[in-house]
Order: sequence, then C-alpha cells, then structure tokens
Amino acid sequence: MSTKLAAPTVLKTIFDRKTEEVAERQKRCPISELELAAQSADPVRGFRQAWRIGG
Repeated sequence: MSTKLAAPTVLKTIFDRKTEEVAERQKRCPISELELAAQSADPVRGFRQAWRIGG
C-alpha cells in the first residue's frame, strides 16, 4: 500500500470511531442536558488564571 492511500484510510478509521463515540455519548447525555450544564457552569478562566489558582 502506498503512503498516499494510508493516510485517508487511517483518518477514515479515526473518523468512524469518533462518530461512534459521539453517538454513544449522546445516548448517555442528550445535547439538551449538555447545554443546560454549560449554561449553569462557572465562567471560563484564561490559562494563566487557571494555572495560578491551581486548577
């Protein structure tokens, strides 16, 4: 197999698996629940501030 064909095959394999993972996770936590959790989450912090606070 040539290198030119290998990359798309590997990428397709990764894409297919990630598509399965997203479907599995959507069954466990629907988008509507995820959106509610995001709305009630603490405000985001910048990297530097998060590093100073320790988390």
